[in-house]
Amino acid sequence: MDSGYPGAGDLLSVEVAGGPSETVIMLSGELDLSSVGPLQRKVDEVVACGPGTVVFDLSDLSFLDSTGIGLLVRTSGRIDSIKIRNPSPFVRQIIRMMGLAGALPIEP
Repeated sequence: MDSGYPGAGDLLSVEVAGGPSETVIMLSGELDLSSVGPLQRKVDEVVACGPGTVVFDLSDLSFLDSTGIGLLVRTSGRIDSIKIRNPSPFVRQIIRMMGLAGALPIEP
């Protein structure tokens, strides 16, 4: 489990689980400009391992800004499949309002 990235305070916690075919990245807190850099490095590590699917579990993510959306979109272009699992109503609304539901498929 990775959590509390230096410099991000208590704004974002990250847990990574899974295997070669699917990796789940569970986020809680706020994904914004202050926390996207360390998370990008973690995502780079996951992508380098070559999972077929990366699942972002956003059930405990309370805030997402454009830098977080950018990370998700960039990640979708680097892997075979991406899924967004259990986004909060706020995050779900942002993804839909930006017209990204096709690029970032949402699971209930």
